[in-house]
Amino acid sequence: MAMPKGGRTLASFLAENPGEDYRDAVTSQGGGTWGVGHLFMTLSSKPGRTLILQDIRPATPVPKTIDPPAWYAETQAGCGDTYGRVFDFNLDKPNLIDRGVIGERGDEEEAPSNPLGPGFTVSSEDPAIVRVDVSACEGNYEWSLRVRYSEGGQKYSEVVGPFRTMSVPGKETVGYVPNPNTGQYGKDGTKLPAPQKACQTG
Repeated sequence: MAMPKGGRTLASFLAENPGEDYRDAVTSQGGGTWGVGHLFMTLSSKPGRTLILQDIRPATPVPKTIDPPAWYAETQAGCGDTYGRVFDFNLDKPNLIDRGVIGERGDEEEAPSNPLGPGFTVSSEDPAIVRVDVSACEGNYEWSLRVRYSEGGQKYSEVVGPFRTMSVPGKETVGYVPNPNTGQYGKDGTKLPAPQKACQTG
C-alpha cells in the first residue's frame, strides 16, 4: 500500500484496524497500491434488464503521472485463488490485456469466457466478476477505466476510478515492512533501511 503526500499516516490506519487488514481503508481514503494491485468489479444490472458488455479500456490513453508517495508499506499477499474474468493492466506501457477466465470456480458467479461484445451479457440474475491486475515498476500513476455497455441497441459508458498505483519512492518517501512471522507492524510500523522501487527491471 502507498499514500500520497498530505494523506493519513500508516500509524493511524494501524491504530484503527489493530491486527486487521487495513488495505481497503487506505485505498478508500486517498491511498493506492504499491507496485501491484487488484481491482474487483461485479458487473450486473437492474432486475429484468440484460446488458451487453462491449468493452473495458483505460479512460485515457496514458495514465496521469503523480508525485512519489509519502510512505509505502509492504504487505503480505492473501491466500487462495479467485475465479473470474481477468485483465492485466501494465501502467508503464500502458497496455490492458484480456486474459480470459482464470481460477477455480467457487461460490462466486461465473464470468463469461466469451470475448467482450455480443456474447458477453450480464444481468441481476447472471452477474460477472471481473478482476483487473494492475502493475507499475517505473512510475507513480493515477488511472481510471471506461466500461462500455449497451442495452436494446443503446450505447452507454461509465468511468470507474480514479485509482492510484505507485512504485517509485522519492527522497522523502518512508518505507515500512511487516514482521515476517506475524505479518504485523510495530506500534508505528517498522521502517525499511532505505526506500526501494516496488520492483527491479533489467
